[in-house]
Amino acid sequence: MSEAHRSRNADGTPPAQETSARAIPSAWQRWCGILTAWVIALAFVTVEVRRVAGQVTVRYPDFFAWAERAARFDPHHLAQWQWVDGLYPLGYPLLLRLGVALGLDVLSTAFALSIAGGILGLLGAFLLIRRMTGSWTLALFTETILACTAHYLFFASLDSTDMLAGGLQICSLATLFTDGRRRRVAFWSGLLAGLSYLIRYTASLSILLCALYLVGCAWARRERGWWSVPGVYLLGAAVGAAPQLIASTLVKGNPFYTTQAHNLWFHLTGSSDYIFDWNAVPMDIPVWEVIRAYPRELVTHWLAQFRSFWVTQDAVVLDAPFAPLMQAGLLFTLLAPTGLRRSVRTFLGLYVVGIVALLSFIRLDKRFLIVLMPTLVFTTVYFLWTILPAKIRMRRGAVPLRIPVMILLTIWSIGYPLRFMRSNPKDRGTLEVSNTLHAAGMQSADQVYSTHLRYHDVADPWKRRFAMAFAIAPRLESYEALLELLQRGDYWFFIYDRDTGVSLYPNLQFLLSPESRPEGLAPVYVEEKRKYVIYRVLDEPLSYQPIYASWANGITLKGYETYLCDDEPRRNNRQRLGVYLYWQATQPVTDMLKVFVHVMDAAGQLVAQHDGIPALWTYSTDRWAVGETVVDFHQVLLETALPPGSYSIRVGLYTEDAGRVAVLDSSGAPAGDFVTLQTMTIP
Repeated sequence: MSEAHRSRNADGTPPAQETSARAIPSAWQRWCGILTAWVIALAFVTVEVRRVAGQVTVRYPDFFAWAERAARFDPHHLAQWQWVDGLYPLGYPLLLRLGVALGLDVLSTAFALSIAGGILGLLGAFLLIRRMTGSWTLALFTETILACTAHYLFFASLDSTDMLAGGLQICSLATLFTDGRRRRVAFWSGLLAGLSYLIRYTASLSILLCALYLVGCAWARRERGWWSVPGVYLLGAAVGAAPQLIASTLVKGNPFYTTQAHNLWFHLTGSSDYIFDWNAVPMDIPVWEVIRAYPRELVTHWLAQFRSFWVTQDAVVLDAPFAPLMQAGLLFTLLAPTGLRRSVRTFLGLYVVGIVALLSFIRLDKRFLIVLMPTLVFTTVYFLWTILPAKIRMRRGAVPLRIPVMILLTIWSIGYPLRFMRSNPKDRGTLEVSNTLHAAGMQSADQVYSTHLRYHDVADPWKRRFAMAFAIAPRLESYEALLELLQRGDYWFFIYDRDTGVSLYPNLQFLLSPESRPEGLAPVYVEEKRKYVIYRVLDEPLSYQPIYASWANGITLKGYETYLCDDEPRRNNRQRLGVYLYWQATQPVTDMLKVFVHVMDAAGQLVAQHDGIPALWTYSTDRWAVGETVVDFHQVLLETALPPGSYSIRVGLYTEDAGRVAVLDSSGAPAGDFVTLQTMTIP
């Protein structure tokens, strides 16, 4: 009997010891692969957390709509319009509401959700490729390169829905390829896809294509049991999407209600002006009406979008050195006769081409391609893996080639996450505007009327955006109409910027120059390059804390306002003191005087100060008209928050040459060279 026959049991199976010995490497490989996949995911989390650490400003304008919906939700009344929005489902606002209820602000919640979506996408990509190919190596290479891709890193640190929706869909695909009882697996896969539908309506495309794939599998196998699998998958998707389907039915009478037809109309008409043209047609316009009105434009638009994915770099979501190979790798994987199973190639072709084709009807935006990134990375890696020989023959033997080259290319990709981690967005302009407005007395974002699209109340836990000019009154023909709107709407502040403001109100460009002294407005901040100006809206009669102080040159101080606030971000431990001074000249003033505002501690030591020409250097005293009330705002920066104690606020006038101007008492005699407005007590 041969050695091979002697080593087997009577029933032909290997001995128990040999079976155990063979199982050990397999289990070791499995655990090492799983551990490595989690290490990659945790390293990715480290990069993303470092990226968003300290970020307190919103970067993605669409986020404001989600946050506003979340703030307005009433969980006790389901059939209300806030639950249904044709552009965005209700899942994401509900998660934001939950985050605030747990003590986070809405932006921190958004970052946590995006990073969580990134983790789901990475682990889902690993499992998907592992189950498609049976190769741990290909799965780990795919996950690593995906985690190092700029597009993926960016959206995992952005305050948007795209990464969370994409991560859930990628996990749904991985579940679909899991071994086990088909109906149970199909249900859980559909459930994850349905949950993604609660975050992004575009998940419906993934649900449709996966259902078609399962129907194709049932047709190919021609087994009665397989025909129930697509139904079970769709049942899981319906269960996951049930909150949105029920709400849409109750509020709109249509479980699949969306306003994507409006998006389609917007792109077919070739418009690029969201401010003036977005509301040119009703948001609820039906799809068939858009198609009937623009059939030729629809075909042209679709062909241009679909073609761009294959022949241009516009839709490339990978980085060097893999970007030039993305389309070639995909076509190679789908068409070349390799060892990849036919069912896998069929799924990849249906899913990738189907997603691209369906998205092309509206817009082939890169953020919607996140769900395709694992497959695109895999097909590119698989292309290289297949064409590179495992070893090359040399005189002294075979030298490994495939694995070393793949490792070198992967190391090349790691450089971007390291740079990405260190480049925290600052958004200094938004912070300065928000902090200045708080120092100027803003109590709510609703008090600010703004032409700028991104400025918002950074200190608010909901990050509320200021009342937007383009949404409230996009066309105001005159300054008088603007002033009437500001006063009628009970706005305290108005922001006019060079970009959107000039587009909305081109005849109001003089507002970028506060020297023009617009009636009813007083400047509280002038950006250095005049990109924007913030004004205080002046009500009649003016309200202030009255005080009567007179200087020797005929200038009087009628009253003042003070506001003390903490700067954002709070970790800087800075404060700002905003001081309004209401001046009046009782006689012509010939000198160009400066104003000083000093903060003094209990020992009489200077803590902080602000000096300058009145009205932010825009209205010098030698231009004042007799009897005119001049509103003069000063912002005193306190580099460290005031410790407990008493602090006084002193105000005076001076010239560079002659020094301070004397203050007069009630009898007209000199009584010092400053006036104490008030004494603050910091508990």
